[in-house]
Amino acid sequence: MRNLTLALIIVSGILLRAYIFDHLSYDLRVCATDFSAFYAGGALAGKPQLYSPEAAFDVERRAMGCVMENLIFIRPPFYALLMWPLAQLPFLTALILWRILGLVAVGVFIWMWPDDKWIAAAACAWYLPLATNFTVGQDLAFLLVILLGAYRCLKAGRQFWAGVLFGLCLIKFHLFLLLPLMIFHKRLWRTLPGITCVALIALAASYIAGGSHWIEHYRLALQDLRMDPYPWNMVNLKGLFYNHPAWLIASIAVIVLLSWYVIYKGSLEIALAAVLIGGVLINPHTTIADGTLILPVFLMARRAPLAILRTLAIFALTPFYKFLPSGTFQIILIGTLILGAWMLRERRLSSEVPARAEAGA
Repeated sequence: MRNLTLALIIVSGILLRAYIFDHLSYDLRVCATDFSAFYAGGALAGKPQLYSPEAAFDVERRAMGCVMENLIFIRPPFYALLMWPLAQLPFLTALILWRILGLVAVGVFIWMWPDDKWIAAAACAWYLPLATNFTVGQDLAFLLVILLGAYRCLKAGRQFWAGVLFGLCLIKFHLFLLLPLMIFHKRLWRTLPGITCVALIALAASYIAGGSHWIEHYRLALQDLRMDPYPWNMVNLKGLFYNHPAWLIASIAVIVLLSWYVIYKGSLEIALAAVLIGGVLINPHTTIADGTLILPVFLMARRAPLAILRTLAIFALTPFYKFLPSGTFQIILIGTLILGAWMLRERRLSSEVPARAEAGA
């Protein structure tokens, strides 16, 4: 009965997402996808116009007949090389294939998940950021598999290969700003050669795709305000404190310190959770699709010894917070991080009491 109930939950979630997607306009299903920017980058790989918005718009206009002013290519140049094969296909064919590959990635994630796979599948069927990832044609489903693979390599003692997989996270490096803290505090030194190998390959590929001056061109591209037309709609601290910018720097400092504490005191799983939550919150450009990376955190937290943390995690795996005020997702992330830090502190204090009593005796 349990598996039958979960199967019904999974099927209903998939059918609901399919119905919603099928009733989206052409603009939302095609024109407004981030994949259009990736496609343009692939088409412009190796050309001087790689970071030219006008060149990207020209590719998008010819490929799909429409243009969105915020969809400019802002990934590192090596990403354009990764997208080059898809850019050789007609746009709609490439987009369909991209989404199919994303579904395959979700299937691989569920298969690799070390805990209850039925629960993981149900969560994937209803988790709002993952649904958004498919709608906008993002690549977070692939990162889910990469991160889970890195975690399993670490648990198996294969740090070099974990480092290789962490290196692949360079495709969205801005979400992993706190990863060095975990490597340092958990003494994962043998991941560094793997990360370095991938980084050197990515650097060489960037010169091939972007030319000798790609760093300057990339820096200018990241300053283009068109890539961030709705900053209040971001699921980060910038979006949470958009109307109170004076709070932004202080809140970033608090989140970094909290994440640092959890990384330092927590297990490997908890430390990686803090890396992901902290990275999403402090980054200046984070959409709801980037919340896909927090899916494993909520799946783990639903088994936490703290009841309120379990409740928060289960609520986050449902789409109901969509009907709550803007900023709710950030509050959930902050609450999860705070509760995790509090739980670690309580555990440390409870372990110190017997030690003190024994010393006094």
